[in-house]
Amino acid sequence: MTRWHALTFAALTACAGTNSEQLATCTLTLTVPDAVVAGATADFGLDPISEPWDIVAHIGGLRAAVVETASVDCDACDTCRTENVCGACDSTATDGACATCADACATCRRAVTLQVPDVAPGAWPIVIVHRYGESAPALVDVSAPASEPSNDSGAPVGP
Repeated sequence: MTRWHALTFAALTACAGTNSEQLATCTLTLTVPDAVVAGATADFGLDPISEPWDIVAHIGGLRAAVVETASVDCDACDTCRTENVCGACDSTATDGACATCADACATCRRAVTLQVPDVAPGAWPIVIVHRYGESAPALVDVSAPASEPSNDSGAPVGP
């Protein structure tokens, strides 16, 4: 190995540190609505929630676009979890400091709004993945969009 190669190798390996961040991984709690319409938007309960750019959802094997996320009545829950240093996967903790947040979190609802892909009517599996983990597959009942009413009365058009 030439001196230049040795110096380059040393410089490159020096930059390859061993710092790594351990991310929480948990099974996401997914709540599926009774029925959704292909091509329309629908709200799915999801806990823990993440940022819209971080969420990947598939319905029937097709990507469902993330429209937005929402947290409703979660201020007391978020405050309790912050004060007790709860991680993202501690939302369903039944023991320890985070379990004390159960009452504060009882009314909290977190959801992701998805654009349902154009799949055929029927029951399709949905899976959601983001930085904290993955949901178990669940079935969602997809119906066809309502047909547009016809404007054709049979009468001639024009003069």
